[in-house]
Amino acid sequence: MTASAIPSLVTSVAGLQFVDSMSANGSCEDTSRTVGVVGTGSSLTSATVAKLLALFEVPQVSYSASSPIFSNKQEYPYFLRTVGPDTYQARVMVDIAKTYQWNYVALIYSDDQYGSPGQQALHDLFMQESICVVLMHRVSDDLEDDMELTTVVEEIKADEKIEVIFTFTSKSVILRVLQAAKRAGLKDRTWIATDSWSDSLSTIQEYTDVVIGMLGVSPRATVDQGFKTYLQEIDPLTYTDNPWYKESLDAYPECIMGEAGNYSCSNSEPFLDLLDSPNEGPVTSLIIDAVYALAHGLNDMIGNCTGEECTDISDYLEYVQNVSFSGFTNDPFLFDGNGDPYTQYSLFNLQNVSGKVLFQEVGFWKHDCGLNVTKPVVWPRGETAPVSRCSEDCQPGYHVVTQPPLSVLFLHLHHLSRHAGGESHEYGAESDLSGGDSHHLHRGALVCLRGDRRRLPDSLLPGRRWILRLDGSSPDEDQPHLTHFQQKVVRRETVDAFTD
Repeated sequence: MTASAIPSLVTSVAGLQFVDSMSANGSCEDTSRTVGVVGTGSSLTSATVAKLLALFEVPQVSYSASSPIFSNKQEYPYFLRTVGPDTYQARVMVDIAKTYQWNYVALIYSDDQYGSPGQQALHDLFMQESICVVLMHRVSDDLEDDMELTTVVEEIKADEKIEVIFTFTSKSVILRVLQAAKRAGLKDRTWIATDSWSDSLSTIQEYTDVVIGMLGVSPRATVDQGFKTYLQEIDPLTYTDNPWYKESLDAYPECIMGEAGNYSCSNSEPFLDLLDSPNEGPVTSLIIDAVYALAHGLNDMIGNCTGEECTDISDYLEYVQNVSFSGFTNDPFLFDGNGDPYTQYSLFNLQNVSGKVLFQEVGFWKHDCGLNVTKPVVWPRGETAPVSRCSEDCQPGYHVVTQPPLSVLFLHLHHLSRHAGGESHEYGAESDLSGGDSHHLHRGALVCLRGDRRRLPDSLLPGRRWILRLDGSSPDEDQPHLTHFQQKVVRRETVDAFTD
């Protein structure tokens, strides 16, 4: 951290204090001790603030920092949150894939504290569930040009079997991805989004032809009706309790103060509209539950004080960790041992409703009962769900063996050969793999066998590494310079799978 960054950081933290008033120059007049902090709204800034607050043993409750790194209490002992870690989102997304039997998908993620851990969690779960990630690409926010993205999008477009695209990206990164997809004319694919853009109309408004029919995962919450009533009763011209109210109100173009000193909107219309929107309303509830968690913890601690004042607040963190109350994101609201909540998620579907594109809630997910799709999903091609599978199902009389001994192979790109000087052989769903040491299989082939693993040649057993060339030429295992797209590893649908 540079010296110039310190004042802005301190100002940001000070802005989160519980203050009674603010002076004309913007400084806080209340000098009481800060015992807890709500925020921040991102994983990147929360990580920085958490390190600072831990030095002073001040509990922090974030409402939107979802990176899995915060579940590590050795690194972030004073950090809690009302939004679930991204490992939960990964579980929801895998449950979506299992529900619709997808096993041949693409995955795009951002190279940051949000996307990288999320990608790792999602990829690990995909592996456990035998879901093939045929294309996985990392996108940096500071990517100088979009040629790389264009190449990736074109590859997805060229492979018609990739009907589903999973994303674990920041909002800024997904915008660049969608721009590349629009330029390439990529349509009729189903995008699966995390909460960074899962229900954000502002993000997709220019790309609705690309992402129509998408599914999005977002924290589920109810809206506090008492808070809505409170906002409705505020008069912007006379309200002075919150020094940031007018500043926030002025940020909305449709609600400005005219020359006569009157606002062009009545009461708190912009804020009320946000509360009624599917993407902003839950965020408000996450913030309210964060405030409640600190308040209930403080109340419980004060209730156990023997004197008139609680001068020793070293136990405050423990009280916050053990709160239990009726929350707007969960009832009861509880933290687990890592300071994470027992989160619920909503499943949103981007639909065209009477000529207007809207996010519609079509289901929900709970940690104790999984995914529940409650309403019809409108897919990019209408009512028909995408297939996105490695191959067609086995022919009558054949079956896929899903437990060892296993005889199912997912093959990831154009041509696969183990070169031993002999002729290559093609294999279909009914082929016998028992002969020969040189093999050639087409992209996406799913081999279904009647017999046990003894029918597989040694070259196809676990532990044998295969190199893949897009041009179909003979592979060379001694060519480490081959690019990511020039080499792949055959992956078996089993616990003793090949690894990347």
